[in-house]
Amino acid sequence: MMAAVFVVGLIGLCISIAGPSAEQLTTNSHFVPIARLLVVPEKYDQAVSLIGFLVFDDHEEILYASKEDAVHAIVPNGIELDLTKKWDGSPLTDCDGKYVMITGRFRAPLPGTQAITTGRIVELFEIQEGAAWGRAEPPSFE
Repeated sequence: MMAAVFVVGLIGLCISIAGPSAEQLTTNSHFVPIARLLVVPEKYDQAVSLIGFLVFDDHEEILYASKEDAVHAIVPNGIELDLTKKWDGSPLTDCDGKYVMITGRFRAPLPGTQAITTGRIVELFEIQEGAAWGRAEPPSFE
C-alpha cells in the first residue's frame, strides 16, 4: 500500500513538473496533478484539468493515476467519468487505454458517503491524447 501511494505521489510530481502550458488549458479550469486530487478531493470541487490513464469500456469509465493502477484495477486511484451530460467531442473509445488530459467539472464525494472512486468528472469539456500535449507516456525513471 505504501509503495502504491509513493508511486502515485511520484507520478503526480512528475506530471506537475512537466504539465501542459497555459494555452492548452480551458480558461475556466486549472491544472491539478491527479495525485493531489486523490489526496484532497474536497479542495477541488470545480473545473480542473488532469492527466491520467483512461479506461473507457462497457464496464468502467475511469481516469486512473497510472497505467499500472488500471491494469491492477486499483479503483480508489481513479476518477470516475459521469457522462450523463452530453459529450459532443471525439468518441472516448478512441482514447481507451491511453494517457490523456481531461478538462472537466470535478465533484468530490459527499462527506460521509462511501464512494468507489475518489471523485468524478460530471461534465467533460475537453479530452486530448498524450501526443496532443507533448507525451504519450509519463516520464520513466528506469
